[in-house]
Amino acid sequence: MDAPEVEEKEMTEVLLLIMLMFFPACSDRQEYRKEDVRIDEKDIQKSIEKFTLVETEGSVKKWVMNADSAEFLETDKGDVVKAVNMDVVFYEDNNTVTRLKSDSGDYNKRSQVLDLSGNVVINSQTKKVITSDVRWDPGRNLFVTDKRVEIVTESGTMKGMGMEASMDLEDIKITSGIEGQLSK
Repeated sequence: MDAPEVEEKEMTEVLLLIMLMFFPACSDRQEYRKEDVRIDEKDIQKSIEKFTLVETEGSVKKWVMNADSAEFLETDKGDVVKAVNMDVVFYEDNNTVTRLKSDSGDYNKRSQVLDLSGNVVINSQTKKVITSDVRWDPGRNLFVTDKRVEIVTESGTMKGMGMEASMDLEDIKITSGIEGQLSK
């Protein structure tokens, strides 16, 4: 044999040796079928950035919620959307009536209740309500809270504990501890 044939034979033996070393490792691999793989729904994170939710009745827009992010949870009380940095616009006859902002909030799909918390500000054409927590109760068409509230208008400021207010903030009832007054 001449030199190139010897080198080629040695190269072939080296390649054969390498293949024999790696093929047994490959033979231990298992094949999985799609139906053999189970993923628990609880292990899947369901979240989205720059989230928008539109609540309608028929084809009429009731409110639109925008949030920086939202997480979707399944609970025993129904599916819940947990949102961060919420901005909710309420409509009546397709006109903006009230705008609500908060640090965070939950929307329950089953009950259609919105619970908002952290630096809650509700603005209408003529009034502003500031509180730490508020609930939008769609069954009663009211904003409700048992926390401290501050109501600001052009004619003054009023503070108190607890509140029930109509969507347009035209009818507001402070539950207790009223301070200040609003002139007509």
